[in-house]
Amino acid sequence: MVAGVAIAALGVGTSANDTAPQTLRAYLRERRMLLVLDNCEHLLGAVSDLIESVLGAASKCRVLATSREPIGLGGEVVWSLGPLALDIVDRAGTGLGQPGVRSAAEELFRARMKAADPTMTMTDESSGWIRGICVALDGLPLALEFAAGRIRSASLPEILAEVRADPARLMRLGANRHDHHQDLLTIIERSYQRLAPNEQTLHRHLSVLPDPFTRATAAIAVGARLSAADVARGLAMLVHRSMLVRLPSSQPGAPTLFRQLTPIRAHARERLASVRDTEPTACSRDDRVRAAVYGEEGGGHLRHGHRRAGRHPGQVAPIRSAGSARGIVSESLTTRTARRRYRAPRLTERTVIAI
Repeated sequence: MVAGVAIAALGVGTSANDTAPQTLRAYLRERRMLLVLDNCEHLLGAVSDLIESVLGAASKCRVLATSREPIGLGGEVVWSLGPLALDIVDRAGTGLGQPGVRSAAEELFRARMKAADPTMTMTDESSGWIRGICVALDGLPLALEFAAGRIRSASLPEILAEVRADPARLMRLGANRHDHHQDLLTIIERSYQRLAPNEQTLHRHLSVLPDPFTRATAAIAVGARLSAADVARGLAMLVHRSMLVRLPSSQPGAPTLFRQLTPIRAHARERLASVRDTEPTACSRDDRVRAAVYGEEGGGHLRHGHRRAGRHPGQVAPIRSAGSARGIVSESLTTRTARRRYRAPRLTERTVIAI
């Protein structure tokens, strides 16, 4: 099937006596050519066979394949493409970028927005909203294209509110039979269905971690559901299949940090809710945070908790080393469940600052 599609795209005449792979090999044998195969993740086996066959018969031919995971062939060189660069803005998307400087993500959004509505008028306020949209979508090109298409029926502030509330629900408006990327949720779900059960479990439970995290923090999120070895293998496979991002480290030997991009995290949260495991997972995370911050294992009130955090820095170390302390602790201590269980909402900000 893959060879047949390639032949049709190249406009090669077929012979009744030859198979599609044979026809393609004969056509490419003496040609210096770059063969581009797009979106290969759904047919890795067939694509792998085709590439081996083509490269074996056509030494002058080179293959450029795009996929959410490597093809897995000998001699393969993998170039990982991350999201588009974002301007220097905070994670809340309040628009703290350098005046007059646009990021690659902003440029793409503006171009797609103008294509959808050429009459769109830009103001000084528009730049801040666009930056916020780009940050909320982590600079993912497809997500930015979907969001920009909403400009015909929604204002920039409305689009920003929508992508912050549920980025995975973005979809392409209108039919395009040549584009199988119709909505983000379906794209992410396809990758999710390819995961092994343990990897799916890990994907779901990582959604309770709001900021970059290490293996140790991931193990806290899944609790006793997976062993440490399963967590390590699961993280590797999620990175392999583009469901998780490994962040570059500025310190040699430091623990590896990971994060879920915003639309993928939204999918993971939805999946976690579908198995009714959201609150138990969040409570497990909150208990670990409370134990590290306050030095408490059991129940009880958190009186003078911020003072304890200052007096026991060793208790805070596991959280700090596990990733971004402020984000994890802030979410743990400000969720409705945590406020109800710990009964100390006024101490939350002072506790986070102490850390």
